[in-house]
Amino acid sequence: MRVRKWSIGCSLALILASAHLPAQRADPVLDRVGDWVYEFVEQFANVVAEEDYVPNKVYQSARLRSDYLLVRYPGSEASWLTFRDVVAVNGSSLRNQPERLAKLFIEPRASAIAQANAITKHSVQYISPLADPLLGIAMLQRQYQPRFQYTIGNLDHGLGAGVRRIKFEERATPTILRQRDGRDLPTHGTAWAVEATGRIVRTELQIGNPGRYARTVILTTTFKLDEALGAYVPATMQESFTLRDGAGVRGTAYYSRFRRFAVRTSESLKVPKPDP
Repeated sequence: MRVRKWSIGCSLALILASAHLPAQRADPVLDRVGDWVYEFVEQFANVVAEEDYVPNKVYQSARLRSDYLLVRYPGSEASWLTFRDVVAVNGSSLRNQPERLAKLFIEPRASAIAQANAITKHSVQYISPLADPLLGIAMLQRQYQPRFQYTIGNLDHGLGAGVRRIKFEERATPTILRQRDGRDLPTHGTAWAVEATGRIVRTELQIGNPGRYARTVILTTTFKLDEALGAYVPATMQESFTLRDGAGVRGTAYYSRFRRFAVRTSESLKVPKPDP
């Protein structure tokens, strides 16, 4: 199975940064969104989830089961990493020990860096690192808001009371995401937020330049409250794309079994770039 030919010049994992910066925009809705995203990152930190990726049968890709987590970058108080460990392909297990991704951060060991690199390289064989359910919400952080043009849209009553559409388009260059050769990967999309609180209900992020011969990756993530965890979590992520004026859904990921763990390691981890 071939990985889709997208690569980036920065690590996706380093996008989520929890530094609570002063407000940089006067719009009260965006201020509340920035506050909520900050709290979301803090509450979802050090949580591992089970990800069940169900492909669209048209594209004949594999069904994947993975562990997915958000963890504080070792030695940093402000930066966070997202990791995915593909543990089963079409029902066949790929690992010889349970919870190996969480244990990497729970149990400090000299080989932690090598293990993290191996897990990352292993997983991108099956699913693109761009298929990250938190990538859309990362673009709404306060520190990124000045890079985007925002348009406050209408209420969307179909998603609940007081839910308003917020369109955003990246205008600053170089862009946050870049291809390996340094070319920009601009992003734009829509967030659906509860106007009174800033809580994000859904994000739709489009990555890349649309056009006849360009491919645009589209990630649509929904969020829900996990009562057992006491925090908001990703519920589903749909990965779709446009190519040569056509559109299709590649697959949908479902998230469950959220478990919180304590991190004790202070090692510094290097996350490799995926192969093109």
